[in-house]
Amino acid sequence: MAGKFKNFKFMHINILKLERNFENFKTFIMKVSSQTFTSFDNKYIDEQENYKRLIYNDAIEIMGVGSWRVGDVGTGKIIAALQRAIDQEKNNLLVHDNRRGESARQDKLLLAAKGDKILLRKLEKILFDFYKSNVSDEKSFNDILNLSGKVYPFLAFLFFIKSNRKYLPLAPETFDKIFEEIGINLKTSRNCSWNNYINYIEIVKEVRNYLLSKEEIVDEVTLLDSHSFLWILARQIKRSDSRISRQEKAFRLVEIARHQVIRPDRSKKSGGPVIKNAEDFDKENQRKRMAGKIAEEIVFDYEKNKLIAYGRKDLSEKVKIESSDVSLGYDILSFDKEG
Repeated sequence: MAGKFKNFKFMHINILKLERNFENFKTFIMKVSSQTFTSFDNKYIDEQENYKRLIYNDAIEIMGVGSWRVGDVGTGKIIAALQRAIDQEKNNLLVHDNRRGESARQDKLLLAAKGDKILLRKLEKILFDFYKSNVSDEKSFNDILNLSGKVYPFLAFLFFIKSNRKYLPLAPETFDKIFEEIGINLKTSRNCSWNNYINYIEIVKEVRNYLLSKEEIVDEVTLLDSHSFLWILARQIKRSDSRISRQEKAFRLVEIARHQVIRPDRSKKSGGPVIKNAEDFDKENQRKRMAGKIAEEIVFDYEKNKLIAYGRKDLSEKVKIESSDVSLGYDILSFDKEG
């Protein structure tokens, strides 16, 4: 991953917080849909989130990138196609009307290009190369950024409609809120850049990996499903367990962790775990890895609080999770009260 994006740094997700939010998510989905959450093919999620897939599919048809020719650059055809894709009635992924005034529109670069032939040609050349994959996506991002300014939802929308398997729309304030909730220190607001956007995508991928590890989810989880999961958490779920004591939370999370491991099939005489195929094997391994991460978080929090109780806040700030370095022989670096 670091080799693919040279400036990418893994953003540590607090698995305990993510686990708690997932429990809240399941409770919320049951409440609003009267369905146990087992799949993103859920009537409530479909009603609230499927519009993004429809926007993507319709944008592909509207844009008609396959019919673009080099001679179209500078004619206004490419800008007009993009504007139609953005102006879909159901599109709330960016502000593209005058309800907040023309200056608040996030597609105002397109409006400016219509009245400026030099800008029009320059922008259409960038878009032609971007959607025809004639240049790197990083270069296209920076080229558009230089023309549009740091209008994150606009840039993210352009990338989303290029590929919904690689890229996602972005509402910075909304995602900053949920990232903070799950222990991520990434801020997207006022931080529009290629590296920031890639970090955002990688975080959503990590959340997708977490969701794939959940035994109760029986269907595939797409990158867009993971985006919807975070979006629903950020906008609609109330933190129902905010009054639960720390001890109760730890107890509940330990119980959750215990149920993440492979359970033996008691119907078999051997009593051993039953792995049906490679996909099952991978999923069970993911569950075990997630259980390990949950255990690490519990011990990490315990060690920090123990040192604070000893009056050694200085040492508590040095407690680290070191499980990524297998050569060390331990997972948590901590101290006794003497240091």
